[in-house]
Amino acid sequence: MGPRLEARHYGSEPWIPDGWGTACVLARWHRHEVFARYLVAVLRYDGVTKPTRADIAGSSILSYRTASGRTHQGCHVVSTTRQHLQRMQVDVIGRLQIKTGAVRWEFPSDRPLLKSAGADFVSHAGLRDARRPGAVPVDEPLRVYLT
Repeated sequence: MGPRLEARHYGSEPWIPDGWGTACVLARWHRHEVFARYLVAVLRYDGVTKPTRADIAGSSILSYRTASGRTHQGCHVVSTTRQHLQRMQVDVIGRLQIKTGAVRWEFPSDRPLLKSAGADFVSHAGLRDARRPGAVPVDEPLRVYLT
């Protein structure tokens, strides 16, 4: 949201950051040769200090198994703008070398996650279930996608 809407939304109780979140872009491409899309892995990081490249490389993908046994993987197809990233206060920490073949094997282009990337959206599937009783973290190390 823009600065004026943010001021009105938070009113007398401003949002105060209390930690960091991390993510890693695993792939990028263009839809219709124009619209940029990114495959982003949301990572498990509970630190209160800004993470380093080593912290990110040693992280796991934020995935959960619900009480019913369903697994929600924290990889999402997103599109964004520079302005949106600035408003969200996203910092680029550095670049990691990605194993393109491993990413293509795990996320083939005919997979619904990537095929449905025609609209501008962010998928939050699984984040709500992660807060429910019985949800347990699934260890999916990011390092399998790194060289």
